[in-house]
Amino acid sequence: MKTGFLIINYNDFESTEKLINNIKDYKIIDEIIIVDNKSTDNSLKQLKKIRLANLRIVSSDKNNGYSSAINLGCKELIKDLGKCNIIISNADIIINKEDDLKQLLEDLNKGMEVEGIENLNKIIQEIES
Repeated sequence: MKTGFLIINYNDFESTEKLINNIKDYKIIDEIIIVDNKSTDNSLKQLKKIRLANLRIVSSDKNNGYSSAINLGCKELIKDLGKCNIIISNADIIINKEDDLKQLLEDLNKGMEVEGIENLNKIIQEIES
């Protein structure tokens, strides 16, 4: 199953760029989507300058909050990848190594509960219907 990585940005280009640079070469990630949640600084302009084959920037028309940005990003990933694993992340983290993501996905696909991960089946079902 393909894997999408979703980052929500709001006025934090620096952290978002660090995370992108951290994960950009991870082969386990098929697509990275950044949802800019109507930043009021120049984050969106700076994000659009980043050129990666597997990166797409989505600009929200209005800041309706974090969960709305997540829903927008998930919908875009599902449109692009179909049924897929989606990793949702704040911009201010660093993933130590790709193997950490591989283990997370293995645990999720085995049906294990992983702390901090929400079940997106409802969203996926709504999008697919």
